[in-house]
Amino acid sequence: MKYTMKNWIGKSIVTACSVAISFGATPQHTMDAIQLVADLNSNSANVNVYDGDGTLTDRIDWTGSPRTAISVCGTFVTMLMKHAYGFTSAQYSAKTGSSSPNAARYYDAITASSGFTRLLGIDQLAQGDLIAIKYPTGQQSSGHIMLVNAVSTFQSRILSNQSFLANNGEPLVAGYFDITVIDSSASYHGKSDTRYSKPGGIGSNGIFRIYVDSAYQITGYTWSNEKTSVYRKVVSGYLVGLGRLQTGMW
Repeated sequence: MKYTMKNWIGKSIVTACSVAISFGATPQHTMDAIQLVADLNSNSANVNVYDGDGTLTDRIDWTGSPRTAISVCGTFVTMLMKHAYGFTSAQYSAKTGSSSPNAARYYDAITASSGFTRLLGIDQLAQGDLIAIKYPTGQQSSGHIMLVNAVSTFQSRILSNQSFLANNGEPLVAGYFDITVIDSSASYHGKSDTRYSKPGGIGSNGIFRIYVDSAYQITGYTWSNEKTSVYRKVVSGYLVGLGRLQTGMW
């Protein structure tokens, strides 16, 4: 099986059974995701919906006009990776335990370093990395997964106007990073998101905010940078995994 690594810096080591993927320039899956969002937004006849109740058949038309994209967060990432690199369902099952993993399975694969390199610090995040959220047991959704497109520098908590920090709320929080993400969601990540005027489906340019303590350890996150966005804490079971598609073997 041959994988294309267009416009990447570094070498890809090819063997008879596997490929080592090298990161450097914008990863192929990020370029494909950016182009997909632009294409979906270019024609009002295109269909871009979030399959929240699971009653539809998730798929993405990568070419043609009009286009259809039906997805949830996990199926979007899986279809994107399969499209960019030709990964098979069997390879996905071997790495994640499912041919189409949900967000929690992605989190588990990242934390187990199975197919992904687990990043231990948010300051290590780069374009193309994944943020996998695993929700507490009993919630309707298993979590959420997003593709990183850009990462801000560390911002002090005093620069945030989010309500939960008022009156010295959450004193362990030292500051935050704003992550520009691409994902499939029922809603949008703030007013900069391409889905702001039409929520749902695959979108980009939204801001997902991750809060950290003085040691840069993740304390929690907010869905956006909006003032009233709810703060979800790691200690309350909202687990955050940061991962990079492994430069080893798939």
